[in-house]
Parts: sequence; C-alpha cells; structure tokens
Amino acid sequence: MGQWGERRRIPTVPSALSERVPSCMPPLFTEEMRSIYFNQFSLEGSINDIEKSFEQIGKVKSLGDVPLTVVSAGLQSYQTTESFAAWNLFQRDLTRLSTKSKHIIVKDAGHLLHVDQTQIIIEIIKDALQKAKNLYF
Repeated sequence: MGQWGERRRIPTVPSALSERVPSCMPPLFTEEMRSIYFNQFSLEGSINDIEKSFEQIGKVKSLGDVPLTVVSAGLQSYQTTESFAAWNLFQRDLTRLSTKSKHIIVKDAGHLLHVDQTQIIIEIIKDALQKAKNLYF
C-alpha cells in the first residue's frame, strides 16, 4: 500500500515504523527478554525480514505534515532501566518525523497498552480518526 492508503488516499505511516526497535535495544534486555525478542521472529517473520524493515524505515527522514501520534507505555514492564531509557528516546525521536506530531505517554500501562489502558487507547484512536476526517474529507 505504500505511503498512501489505496481507497481514500489517506497518508499512512509505513508499517515498518511500528515494528522498528533501535539496534541498541536487544543488548540492553535481560537474557530472558533477548530470548523472547529474537524468538518472536520465527512467528512473525524471519530476522532478515525484520532487518529489511529496519533498513526501509531508516531511509524515511520525514513524513512532512502528516499527523503522527506516538503512544508509549509509562511503566517499565519487562525492560531494564537502560533499555527503557533507550526506548523512550527512540519514541521521542519518532515525533521528529512529522511537523504535526505528538507524544503521549500512557501512565499505568506496560507493553500491552491497549490491554492495560483500553479506554485511553480508544480515545487516542478516536482523536486520530477525527483529525483524519477533518483533514482529508
């Protein structure tokens, strides 16, 4: 589908963006989390597929004025202090991809934000949909 949705020509973020983990992250994980992290690729695709995805998104320097909301967990969950700090910097840096971005940190939510704070995530999605309607319809 690329950068533009096929049906209504709505700009979308490349899917690789949502999968990307900074290369500095896995070494900062605990041994158990590194194992879980790398084992997921046998279920979701190969590590080569993920690395190609990282390369693709690494080439994206700007989304221009496409609205972008980056939503992050407020709880450290399974991460080490170092990996959580690195992840938060990465999340903050994502907001630099668009001139119309915002970063929302969902307190009392871990990795599964949509499970931990369902209503907040629903409201964020509704807000994004309303903004898209206002901009593109």
